[in-house]
Amino acid sequence: MDIQNIIRKACDRLKSYVVGKPIDEIKREYNLKVVIKLASNENSLGASKKELKALRDNFDKVFFYPNSSSFGLKKSLSNCGEKCFYQTFKRRCDSKRHGRI
Repeated sequence: MDIQNIIRKACDRLKSYVVGKPIDEIKREYNLKVVIKLASNENSLGASKKELKALRDNFDKVFFYPNSSSFGLKKSLSNCGEKCFYQTFKRRCDSKRHGRI
């Protein structure tokens, strides 16, 4: 079977994803001493203390794929209610939007 026969023609125009260069490579290429990368889903501030603690506490489980249905997250959010949900995601819950005071 020829894959080109089953892919939409519009897909032919899609460009491949170009991976960002590592910081060390950017430093060498442009002769820079400091590089703060704002792409590739990286955090220039490093991991927070909470993240590091969570990793240490769960180091024996980090090689497993996460639950794709996010069961634990959904359960936690459902147990704490709407106020907790909006606080968790740092959104304001105003009375007009949710019909509440």
